[in-house]
Amino acid sequence: MIDQFPYARSDLENELAMNYVSTLHITKGMLAHFKHHPERKSALITVTSGLAAVPSPSVANYSATSENIYSSRTVCSADDIVYP
Repeated sequence: MIDQFPYARSDLENELAMNYVSTLHITKGMLAHFKHHPERKSALITVTSGLAAVPSPSVANYSATSENIYSSRTVCSADDIVYP
């Protein structure tokens, strides 16, 4: 259990960190890079699985992280980006 060892993570937390949170960190870093090079035409392309559109109960957590990535990229267009 997580309470028994403060640095242990559950499988759910590991999956969320790997599939979704890491993508957010990479995106944030790339946006900062793009900000410092406005003269370059740039794009950030994220790839997710078909489970974002058709989730499967057998891999519900993975399906949810795929949907999060898909939704994040759908709502953010190049014109809407606010740099940190």
